[in-house]
Amino acid sequence: MKKTMIWTGAMVLLSLILSLVFYHEVTLRSFLDMIFYIAGFLLTFSLFTFVLQKGFFDVIHYSFRKVLPSKSTETEEKSEIRKLSELITFNLSVPFSTGFTLLLILIIGLYVYYL
Repeated sequence: MKKTMIWTGAMVLLSLILSLVFYHEVTLRSFLDMIFYIAGFLLTFSLFTFVLQKGFFDVIHYSFRKVLPSKSTETEEKSEIRKLSELITFNLSVPFSTGFTLLLILIIGLYVYYL
């Protein structure tokens, strides 16, 4: 929870800086635009990585490695090909919860913007 709050604060600060850089001013609209981009990136990254970790693309990865072997894998045996889901081993709770928190901030900000 503490990491999520630190990362959320850092992403809000980043959105303020990006809003200043791209729009040359900090308004609620420009701030919400940058929050949208950052939250979208974090949620897309974490959900795509989650799908990879659960083994959805293991068969495709295995077949490409078996049919199109590179020079480094020619010396390896075919049974030693590791699954793609075993190669991705990091924790996704922080980027997902940060993206979700930023999405909630975005929804609250949009409500304020349209009042």
